[in-house]
Order: sequence, then structure tokens, then C-alpha cells
Amino acid sequence: MSIHEALLKQASVTATEATLVAKFEIEGNIPGSGAYVVGLVAATPDYSSQRRLGIEFMNGEAIAFFSLTTTKAPKRTTT
Repeated sequence: MSIHEALLKQASVTATEATLVAKFEIEGNIPGSGAYVVGLVAATPDYSSQRRLGIEFMNGEAIAFFSLTTTKAPKRTTT
């Protein structure tokens, strides 16, 4: 691993009724310049529903946290 690589070593997610907390353990260094994203994807077995959690870094500083939920629309059938 070079000094400019950071790898996600471990992650945990805990939830209460109103709060979701994701903890990321990173091995290596977040680059001091440029953009870098660390994230998790959880999905149903067929990937029809996904939840993405992440942190975006710019020039070594955390600038954004995100949570996205995606679902596939059901297939349309024609007669």
C-alpha cells in the first residue's frame, strides 16, 4: 500500500429511533489533495433495493456525509 492509499478496514452501523451512526476504520492515509470517498453499500440479494452511506473528503478534510436509498422500479408488462 502506498502512502497515498487509504483502505476501509472495518465499518459498523448502529441505529436508534432517530439516529443512524456509521463508523469507518481506515487503514492508511486519506490523500491530502484531491477528492476521496469512503462508503458502504448494503443491498437486498437481487440488488433491487440499496442503501449507501459515505464520507467525502476534499484535500484531506471531511466535507460531506451522505445516505442514499435506491430501489428499482417494478418491470412493466405489456399485453
